[in-house]
Amino acid sequence: MVNNPTRRPGSELATAPTRAEDAYARLRAQLGAVAPRDPVTNRLAPRRDRLDLLAEVCDRETFLLVTGWLSSTAAGTVASKRNYADDVRHWAAVVSEQGHARFTLDAVTPGVIRTWRLSEEERGRSARTINRRLSAVQSLADYRAHQEGQQPVKLVTRFDRPKVDRSAAAVRSTPVLEADELQRLMDACADRNEALVVLLAYTLAGRVSELCTADLSALQNRGRVCRLDLTRKGGKVRVFTLPPELCELVDEVLAGRTSGRLLLRADGRPYTRHDVDQMLTRLGRKARILTCPDAYTGRGRRPAGQEAKPRHSFRTCKRCRDVTPHVLRASKLTHMHDAGVPLEEIQQYADHADPATTLGYIRQRDDEAVKARNAAASVDLYRHVLDRWTTTDETAA
Repeated sequence: MVNNPTRRPGSELATAPTRAEDAYARLRAQLGAVAPRDPVTNRLAPRRDRLDLLAEVCDRETFLLVTGWLSSTAAGTVASKRNYADDVRHWAAVVSEQGHARFTLDAVTPGVIRTWRLSEEERGRSARTINRRLSAVQSLADYRAHQEGQQPVKLVTRFDRPKVDRSAAAVRSTPVLEADELQRLMDACADRNEALVVLLAYTLAGRVSELCTADLSALQNRGRVCRLDLTRKGGKVRVFTLPPELCELVDEVLAGRTSGRLLLRADGRPYTRHDVDQMLTRLGRKARILTCPDAYTGRGRRPAGQEAKPRHSFRTCKRCRDVTPHVLRASKLTHMHDAGVPLEEIQQYADHADPATTLGYIRQRDDEAVKARNAAASVDLYRHVLDRWTTTDETAA
């Protein structure tokens, strides 16, 4: 039977029809839309609602199970719900390779999990991504066991999970912008709407989903004294007192508006996380941040002095990086550390549950300097050997 995602899965979400429809509409809005990638051509298809895509890859019973699971508190944030929905589609593609037309949880056997993990590691997939997808399928299994009144089945064991390195090397994939690079990025903004997004993302060390979902009802007061109630990861509400200068920019952008989303594009549409990603990527390339000297956009005139260098684009260059919302978050937390802010205060500002997560940013900054300092300290022990076996300028003369 083909699922009809326009019909509510009533018994899974509520008993009264109107309440079930409200809950179903809310889930559809929370999951949002995504552009699925064709597994053969690797091209992105037009954007579609995640709920519709789930209805296509799951049988009806599993679809009801998945929607109930995503509507529960198993995923505490909208971003987590979307990641879990994408993970289900990923597992659907995995079991389809085993000959299953549609995704069912029973098709994910221990043997499939083990083979999948080895294949993902061979393809160079990060341990964090592998663990997240394993956690998603285990969470779904736990939810089904709870719904059926059975004992949870340990679908994913500790032997299936790769070890995740939480040291500096693990977070080094997120670059940090220096002060001059941030200023160039801000200078590249095309209008005040873009500038407000960049300034808020950096100032609050905010996650992109937190900023894009913030309504004007979260903004207290106006003028040079304003506060923002930001709903952070896990549903935690944190109140930020914005700098007076930033409050003035907020007033300029709002232009008397009293309802709707806090962040709107110049055309009046609300910013989505994809809009912010694309905007920061564009601004980073325009300001030539995180790019190698040879990078060239392929549009307009080549930068002066690059005529004799190899011609390649940002998309094909492996040394070029995109500026992302997380780059701004990592930059703010790192700059706080540079300014001597205590670890506990940085952790609280970032809303990290585990101080080890915060330490990752700090260690990333300090790792090279600490290693260089400790290596240099060894010289005092064997300096006399160096003096004996190395040639100084005086002896060479």
